[in-house]
Amino acid sequence: MKTKILTLLFAIAIVAACTSTNKKPVEPEKTEPKYEANWESLAKHNEEPDWFQDSKLGIYFHWGVYSVPAFGSEWYPRNMHFEGSGDFKNHVEKYGHPSEFGYHDFVPMFKAENFDAKEWADLFLKAGARFAGPVAEHHDGFSMWDSEVTPWNTMDKGPKKDITGELAKAIKGNGMKFITTFHHARNLQRYKGQTEEIRFGASHYPLFDGMPPTLDDPELNYLYGNIPEEQWLEEVWFGKLKEVIRQIPTGYYLV
Repeated sequence: MKTKILTLLFAIAIVAACTSTNKKPVEPEKTEPKYEANWESLAKHNEEPDWFQDSKLGIYFHWGVYSVPAFGSEWYPRNMHFEGSGDFKNHVEKYGHPSEFGYHDFVPMFKAENFDAKEWADLFLKAGARFAGPVAEHHDGFSMWDSEVTPWNTMDKGPKKDITGELAKAIKGNGMKFITTFHHARNLQRYKGQTEEIRFGASHYPLFDGMPPTLDDPELNYLYGNIPEEQWLEEVWFGKLKEVIRQIPTGYYLV
C-alpha cells in the first residue's frame, strides 16, 4: 500500500514538473535607458576603459597631406590662405599663390613612400606604448583610410594605401590597443549668412574669392567641405564615422 502511495506521489510530482515547464517565462522588468539624449546625462558617466587608464603610455599622432609642405603645423591647409601669415609666405615662395596652387595640389605629392606599418608598430612597442594610432582625418577633409564616402582618401589618391588599416593590423598584431580619432567636424563650410567678425571661427577653410575652397567642383567639394549642411552631416560626417567603426569586426579599427 505504501509503495502504491509513493508511486502515485512520484507521478504527480513528474506531472507538476512538466506542467511548470510549459508556463511562459516571466518577462524582465523594463529598465530605463542608460543614457538620455542630453549633455547632463552623458556627464554622469565615465566610459574610459580600464586598459586606457592602466596603459600609462600611448602614442597618438597627426600625419597627412600637410606633411608635404611640412611647414608650421597641421593647420597649414587653413593658414596658407591668410596673407601675412608665415604659411602664406612660405606657400607663395615655394609653390606659388594659393589661388594657383591649392591644397588639393599637394595630394599627388603625398606618396608615403617610406611608410612601413610594421616598422612603426614595432617602434611603438619598443618605446613601451600600450596603445597607438593616428588621426583618421584632420580638418583638411583628407581621409587616411580606404573610403567610399569621399574620393579624397589614401587608397584612391596619393599613397594608394589604406594607411589607417595597415597601422591597425600592425599595432594590434603586436598585442597593443589601436586608437584613432576624427577632427573632421570643422571641415564643413559654415560661412553663408555669417558676419565678417565670426566668418572664420567655425570652419577650417576660409572662403576668399578666387581660392580653390570657393570653387563649385563636385570632387573638390568633398575636400573643401562645400556641401549642403544636412547632406554633409549625414553623408560625410556621420558616414565617415560609420565607415571606420564598421571595420572593427574584420579586425581593422578600434576607435
